[in-house]
Amino acid sequence: MWRDIASVIERWDTNCRGIVVLGLEAPEAELAASFKKTAGVDLVKGFMVGRTLWAQPAADWLAGKCDDAAVVERVSAAFGRLVEAWRGRNG
Repeated sequence: MWRDIASVIERWDTNCRGIVVLGLEAPEAELAASFKKTAGVDLVKGFMVGRTLWAQPAADWLAGKCDDAAVVERVSAAFGRLVEAWRGRNG
């Protein structure tokens, strides 16, 4: 699929600088699996996530289930795992 998308872009939009994978609040494991599908597709440049990282920690914080430090730690750890999944997608 990603190769097909890249082919269409390369043919019809030579000004496009690249593709960014969006998280759309998908679970980490699902995103990591989707990252692997982009392996070897040079037009795919990176990923953007938000709710995947902070939705549950924020809900827990608002409910009084964790403090500020715990939210920071959880979001940071989740982002680190996704970065590692992105870096490992070609291997």
